[in-house]
Amino acid sequence: MRMLSFILFSLSLSTLSAQENCNTFFLFEEGVEWAYQTLNKKGKVESTSIQTVQDLKQSGNQLTATLAVTLKDKKGKELYSGPSEITCDGEKIFFDISDMLPQNVTEMGGSGEVTMEGDGFLLPNNLKAGDQLPDSRNTVNVDMGAMSMKTEFSMTNFEVHGIEEV
Repeated sequence: MRMLSFILFSLSLSTLSAQENCNTFFLFEEGVEWAYQTLNKKGKVESTSIQTVQDLKQSGNQLTATLAVTLKDKKGKELYSGPSEITCDGEKIFFDISDMLPQNVTEMGGSGEVTMEGDGFLLPNNLKAGDQLPDSRNTVNVDMGAMSMKTEFSMTNFEVHGIEEV
């Protein structure tokens, strides 16, 4: 019985440790909201992305946050709203590239199929100035029956220039 208690206690500590390590860049707590703005060369807002943690699920040392994502244009008009997921294992945070595709995108062009696949984006938790982030290669496939298109894009040469507290 003592051995079982010790094992359960050890597992709970590793789960808590993984959850603590996941809060390096994003606060993995329900209800937390963060926003990003894209600015043009003149410093004016081009778009705003608002992400709210709606749900957290723990599986072993992996923590998955379900986010409500809203993208707005420079005038504040909503362009997209939908779910997304971020997964953290205590050492790295993973963004699935397919979550970046709005679920209603096929409605924009009538019938057809749009898919995204690839590496996603990986963000190590222990970043320091000078670190290189992993490269990522991804593909968007659009099949409209008579016409199909494949677009490949890469995110490369990401480097940490500095760390500062905000």
